[in-house]
Parts: sequence; C-alpha cells; structure tokens
Amino acid sequence: FRFQKNSIWFGQAVCFSAGNGKNLVLHLYEAAIDLLSYLTLLKEQGVDYRDGNYISLGGIYQPKKEIEKSTVPVALKRYLAEHKTTKIMVYFDNDFAGRKAAETLKIILLEYEVKNYPPPKGKDYNDYLVMKRVSELKKKSREVCR
Repeated sequence: FRFQKNSIWFGQAVCFSAGNGKNLVLHLYEAAIDLLSYLTLLKEQGVDYRDGNYISLGGIYQPKKEIEKSTVPVALKRYLAEHKTTKIMVYFDNDFAGRKAAETLKIILLEYEVKNYPPPKGKDYNDYLVMKRVSELKKKSREVCR
C-alpha cells in the first residue's frame, strides 16, 4: 500500500492517490481531504482499506453541457489505462455539481460499473467525519455531566 501526493499525470495534477493497483475496484474522490476522511471512517469501522485503490482529482470534474460530449478527467483516464478496473465507486460531494459529475461518469464510462456513494450526511466525506466527531463529543460530554 502506497500513498502518493501531488502526482503529475499528463499535466493534470492528481492531488492524492493510494493503493496497490491489485484490486479491480477504484474509489474516486474530488479532493484528498475527502479520500483521507473516508479512509479514516473505514479504519474506525475495522475495515482494512489497504487492498483498495484510491485517487482524488484535486477538484470537481466539470462535464460539458452535452453530457455525451464530456471527456474523462485526465487523471482517471490515465489510471484506467494503467490498471485493470471493473468498478468505479464515486465519492463526490453531495451537491448538484458532485451528483452531475458522478452521473456523467456513469454515462461516458459504459465499460465500467460506476456507482455513486455520496456521504450520508453533510456536503462531503470530510464534513460527514467532522459531524460524526462532534456528535460523539457531545454524547460523551452529556455522559460526563450526568
């Protein structure tokens, strides 16, 4: 398992990547902080994340107005060219732009199973992790004050 930060792939910055390239599933994020937050959530649940493959795009992917004319983000295109992949799990932000970007990838990457996994609460996975931590602290605080 290896972390790489600030990689440059064909002139497109990949803010962050991690993984061993052996798994057929790719976990795709908008930003490195969301990727790291999600890995933190997995670790807290006792899930071994080291067999997965993770990349962040360093920002939101902007599809074209005519979805079918959209292109695959350069970093993702490079990853897919270099690694056997069957499924792409998309963890973009839970907003209009994130949902549109995930739906666009489903349309233009027909040869892959593309699934969208927005955070259950909050704007993104970092926001969700922070909300979870605050909730846990409030609960502990109430228990101490009793």
